[in-house]
Amino acid sequence: MSHMLCIGYGRFPPQSLTDMWLTLLSMISGATCYALFLGHTTNLIQSLDSSRRQYREKLKQVEEYMAYRKLHRDLRTRITDYFEHRYQGKFFDEEMILGELSE
Repeated sequence: MSHMLCIGYGRFPPQSLTDMWLTLLSMISGATCYALFLGHTTNLIQSLDSSRRQYREKLKQVEEYMAYRKLHRDLRTRITDYFEHRYQGKFFDEEMILGELSE
């Protein structure tokens, strides 16, 4: 177990070739488990903020479009305010969600 977690490394060095291979396998297994745990945790954290990320991407596209069209500052402010009011940081397909609930 200590080799899987890479703690106490070198405290009990392998005495034979078989011990060395088992220690190596144990360390690789521990590193793999740690990588899987870290990957799943990262994926969970990213999925919690999915709606907010989609909203920011949409707002960024709108801002780029307004800059491309060189819209007046007042109109840009009104459009940005509209999107902030319309989505209020939430970006989801309400019709799809309600459609799935009625089935």
